[in-house]
This record gives sequence, C-alpha cells and structure tokens, in this order.
Amino acid sequence: GDHRDLHVRSRRQRQMCIRDSKYSTYIKEGFILKLREFVEYKTNSYMGLIFSIVYLISLLVFGLIFLNNFEEFLGWSKINVIFFVVVSGFFATLGGIFCFGLNLKGVLLEGTMNSYLNRPINVWLQFTMKSIVTSFLAPFIFYFISLIVLISIYHSLFSILNTILFFVFGSLGMLFFVFTFHFFVSIHFFLKEATFLLRAYLLPQRMFDMFPAIIFKGNIKVFSYFFANVFYGVYATQVLFGMIEFKELVFLFTFLIIIIGFLMFGTYLLWKKGLEKYEAFG
Repeated sequence: GDHRDLHVRSRRQRQMCIRDSKYSTYIKEGFILKLREFVEYKTNSYMGLIFSIVYLISLLVFGLIFLNNFEEFLGWSKINVIFFVVVSGFFATLGGIFCFGLNLKGVLLEGTMNSYLNRPINVWLQFTMKSIVTSFLAPFIFYFISLIVLISIYHSLFSILNTILFFVFGSLGMLFFVFTFHFFVSIHFFLKEATFLLRAYLLPQRMFDMFPAIIFKGNIKVFSYFFANVFYGVYATQVLFGMIEFKELVFLFTFLIIIIGFLMFGTYLLWKKGLEKYEAFG
C-alpha cells in the first residue's frame, strides 16, 4: 500500500512538472512574440512614447500650478508632485500593457474563443497573453527610466525600506488596476455590451489622476479607495517619502490584498460560468 501511494504521488509530481513546464514555455514564447511585435511596429511605439512625454509635461504643469495655489492645504512639495506624476505614469503604463488590449466582446463574437478551447492551455491565460499591448512598452520604459533617475537624484529623501515598500505597494495598486479591468471585461460573457460599466467606473477615476486624493476628506476619501490609481499614485508616493503612519499603511495594504482577492475570485467565477454558458451555447 505504501509503495502504491508513493507511485501515485510520484506520477502526480511528474504531471505537475510537465504542466508547469508547458505553461512556462507558453508564457515565454508569448512574451517573445510580443517583443518581436514591439520591434517590428516601431511607429506605434514612437507614437506611444510621444504621447507619454506630452501627457507627462501636461500633468506636471497642471500639478505645479495647482500646488502653487494650494501648497499649504495640500502639504506637498514640488518634488512630491513630480514623483506623483512619474510614479502614476510608471504603474499605469505597466498595468496598461496587460489590460488596455482586453477585448472579450470581440473574441466571443468572432469565434476566437473556439481556438482557445481547443488548446491544452488555460483559456484565461491565452486570452490575457493575446491581449498584451506592445505599444505601451515604450511609454513604460520612458517612465521607468524617469523614475530611476528621480530616485537616484533624490535618494537621500527616503530610506531603503520605504523604497522597497513603495515598489511592493505600487505593484499591488497596479494589480488592483489590472484585475479591475479583467473583472469588468469578463461581464461580456453575460452582457452583449458591458463596456459602459467599465467606462462608468473610469470616469470618476480620472478625477484622481488630476487631483491627489489626499485633498478629499470624509465620504469622498472613502470613495477614492475603490480606484486603483489612488493607490499606485498618491499613496505609493506617500509611502516612498514616509508620509503615511504605520496604522494607515497596514490598513491600506490589507484593503488592497482583500480587494485584489475579491476581483480575482470574481473574475474566476465569471470565466467559469461564462465558459460553461459559451460551450453549452456552442
């Protein structure tokens, strides 16, 4: 009996290794193809880069003008505002690579889902890999270099621990951003036109791109917790400069983990039920 159990466990381990190898190979090959696409379609990359530079300059000008009028009320310095704009751009473009190209409606209408179902790879993973937007790579690299340069110049203003916490916190905020998109896009399994839901969510989020959420108090501040850019922009910047108390930091980390877990689970259920409905209809 012990020998048979050992044999079963050994076989399961081999199957898991084969499965993991299959997925890692698929992801690696998928990224290589996307990098080739990035290199081949240079015009898209240049346009994305130009837009990012113009957008960065616009936000910096607006932010500094806003700061000059409300510096005492805001409690931020010019350096804080500059970091806020660059940090927001860095995490937004990183997340945008994995979510701005999501088009489940098109996949369902065109029948592309059938080709995904015929492959021995997770359907959601295939959809996500195919949806990667290579035009955001150039803006991401631009913001990444800008952020590294800023951190190198002003490294004396923050500790190594705060820098590590900043990247962890900002990455969680970025995952909040990505899975929010996935959650809303997944509703297309059940609604022919669900784009309006995502647009309704993004409209108030844009307000927090322009105005740092710390200027809002009471119910509006609580409302801001449901928008990812508040976390990877404002709060990530405050974490970097040590401007958040420990209790609030623990609360924000906990909130992020819970809401990301909720969005991931919700996306999983929508895909599970959606694929069952799709296969039954087919």
